[in-house]
Amino acid sequence: MKKTLFACLLFVSTFLQAQDEAVETGLPGDGFSLDGAISLFSTVKSPEEFEKALNAPDNGINNLDLNQDGDTDYLVVEDVAEGDGHAIAIRSLINDGETQDVAVIEIEKTGEKEAVLQIFGDEELYGEEAIAEPSDEKYFGGKGGPNAPDEYAAIVVNVWMWPCVVTLWGPAYRPWVSPHRWGFYPVWWKPYRVHPFAWHYQYCAPFRMKCTHVTVVRTNRVHVHYRSYRKTSVHVHTHYRAAHEKRGGVDHRSRKADNNAHDRAKGSGGNDHKAVDKPAKGKAPAEKSAKGGGKGKGSSKSGGKAPAKGGGRK
Repeated sequence: MKKTLFACLLFVSTFLQAQDEAVETGLPGDGFSLDGAISLFSTVKSPEEFEKALNAPDNGINNLDLNQDGDTDYLVVEDVAEGDGHAIAIRSLINDGETQDVAVIEIEKTGEKEAVLQIFGDEELYGEEAIAEPSDEKYFGGKGGPNAPDEYAAIVVNVWMWPCVVTLWGPAYRPWVSPHRWGFYPVWWKPYRVHPFAWHYQYCAPFRMKCTHVTVVRTNRVHVHYRSYRKTSVHVHTHYRAAHEKRGGVDHRSRKADNNAHDRAKGSGGNDHKAVDKPAKGKAPAEKSAKGGGKGKGSSKSGGKAPAKGGGRK
């Protein structure tokens, strides 16, 4: 009896694992969990705290090594604010002159006490713009037995009371811009070796139960505004060219790769570059607008030599 029970449990375990089998794409997005970033954002109280949590080695969300040095990249966070919306950009420091957007969490106020949130994985990492959002599933169908529900609809989640969202719309809040840059990291941060893809995928499995991947954009105004502030890296663009072409992703023949000239310009004080790609079909064209921003406090300098710097879709 015990042997039979054990065999059944083993079969169920193997079956469930097969249903959630990892699919490695060869694109850098294999190393970052969009669902995990949403889950993490739902627990923090500020963009500054979000940046620190993203770079903590124990949450497993960040497994990116975009500059291929074997260690994880440090991710900076910047809030691009516009009217009733915030775009929380997550960026990887590639080298002394280049930064690559990994993803952007967009929050848009839709009512007096209502706000919608989506995360967009950058197409340079995912081949096409990947969209995920918090999930609240409502099931439809009968009540048990042969009529048990087998269909569900994802309900748009109101994130207005999430701690960080409360902070973003607080009267004393000023848009956060990370004070850290290449070679100048927080004293508490140490890069760690990247994990195998299968380990990272399984580690992030619990996050996938809390999010839904969609194709519709719900944060239209802030989404258009953010495009003018997006950053891409020549190194990332070139290194993953073959993987993109194999998967039929970004059109590298017409793409303008360098979006970081302002970072390398001596004495540059702003993001004066233009968006390098056209918005997706059906979206309004990007407009130039003044960047809402402020500088965060508490820059921590590593002192001494900068530490060595450090992927399917989750």
